[in-house]
Amino acid sequence: MTPYEKPTIGPRPPWAKALIVAEYEKDESDLMTDYFATKRTVTVPLAWSSHDRDLFPEMRKAAALFGPTRHLGPGRDVWTARVVLSVPSPGYFVYNGTAWHDGDYDHNADRAPREFETKAEAEAFVAAHPPLAPCYFGDNLVSYRWLLTCGKVEHREKYSMGAGYYLKAGGRYSSGWRVSKTSYRLDDKVAA
Repeated sequence: MTPYEKPTIGPRPPWAKALIVAEYEKDESDLMTDYFATKRTVTVPLAWSSHDRDLFPEMRKAAALFGPTRHLGPGRDVWTARVVLSVPSPGYFVYNGTAWHDGDYDHNADRAPREFETKAEAEAFVAAHPPLAPCYFGDNLVSYRWLLTCGKVEHREKYSMGAGYYLKAGGRYSSGWRVSKTSYRLDDKVAA
């Protein structure tokens, strides 16, 4: 990981009931043994909160304060732009140079699936490309279109064995930054 500037939040104020933190999680899952876990390697305090409710707008504002978690800030999600068949039809499988995909057409590096933080960025990327040319598969002329999909970064896992409410681009057991709220006391650690 590259060095980064940590936000300075100071000692715990008397009104604070919770702390919003960013944690870098490293995936330590082992699929062969059915073991799923992440290890928190870095914890960075982002902001104090005057309540203990899990509110995503509050967590997103705190995430925007720290460079490595800005992609989790307000208005940010994981937008994917990829080329698919215009009319989904069972039986049409497209070869992308390495494997067959049902409806994907990403063998051209310029048309490979791309990820963006905002819908506007994804739409600008699609608009910058010329219209997709149709091609023949046997006797069938097949046309393509761009498909934009949104993968949310807000995770709601308030069930038994769940991880609570948190922001993270990716799944629960993936490596990356996670922003969450905690109500445990960190007076000594934060003041240091």
